Parts: sequence; structure tokens; C-alpha cells
Amino acid sequence: MRVTNNLQFVITLIKKGIFMITLKVEKENRELNQDYYDLIIRNIDIHSLECTCGRHDMVVHSYYSRSIKTESGVIKLDILRVKCKECGKTHAVLLSLIVPYQSVELGIQIQILKDEDVDALMVNNEAIDEQEVYRIRNRFKTKYKKWMSLNKLSFLDDLVKLAFRDFKSNFMQIRKGCYNLI
Repeated sequence: MRVTNNLQFVITLIKKGIFMITLKVEKENRELNQDYYDLIIRNIDIHSLECTCGRHDMVVHSYYSRSIKTESGVIKLDILRVKCKECGKTHAVLLSLIVPYQSVELGIQIQILKDEDVDALMVNNEAIDEQEVYRIRNRFKTKYKKWMSLNKLSFLDDLVKLAFRDFKSNFMQIRKGCYNLI
């Protein structure tokens, strides 16, 4: 994974007043873990992130713990929250590989959708079972399968960027809200 040349920041406003900033990263041969998350965070200028109020005056607010199911098992990540000094809103800073409100890493979800070695994935990772595979495939059928077909998209396309363009949310994110792409 790497941060793209021009970091694409996405601010997502959820109905309950929770805000998210998603950093667009590309998967390389690196594992999603705390060290990688921290590396990405260290390479951005937190003060330049744009709040939904339009200001660019963020400061570190806090961290919260989140569990993510990856190829190597369940990992815990301490996710950064930033706060706008102007309006006081707080924002979680996520990587595009972390789908809001879901526990399975985006790359694993795509692997399941493409039917790539799903049996081996379940054998090697007890956190991902038949029920999880069913939920991911059902989520895809509910919203994204028709969208990909109508737009002639494949899993090789930048589905994160295109989903934000069309749905104002991350690929495979189902929960609705009010979203802005910056």
C-alpha cells in the first residue's frame, strides 16, 4: 500500500454527526497493521485536512481502537481522530482499505467477491467464516454488482475513487449519510 501522489481526502458526514476522512492508499505487498497506519499518518499534514465547515485547521484530538479482519487474522488499530479548531467537529482518519462500519479489510472483501481462494482464506483465518463470506457477497449484490455491470467496471478499476464519485462513500460501504468529496 502507498499513499497516492496527490492524496485524495474524502470527508464523510454520517447522519449521527460522525465525520470521517478517508486517505486514498493503494495496496502494495504490505500488510495492514499499526506500523503501516502510523506511517501513512506521519506522511500527511494534519493541519491541511479540510473540515466539513470548509476550514483547514485540524489538530490531533484522540485515538480509538478498532479491530480489522485481515489475511493474517484480526488486528487492532488505534485510529486517529482530528478536531477542527474552527467549528469543533471531530473526524476519524481512515485508510481507504478500511470500510466504515465493517470489520473486514477491503482487499479481503474483494478477494471474496472474486472467489479467489476463499476456502484457504477461511482455513487460515478463523475470523472469516461462511457467514462472513455470505454477508460480504450479499452486501455486494445489494448495491455494487449492478453498478459495476452498468458502468462496465471490473475489480481492476479504482473502485474506491469511483464509489466516492457515484455514491459519496467507500466501495462496499452500505450505511447511508451525507457525503462530500474534496
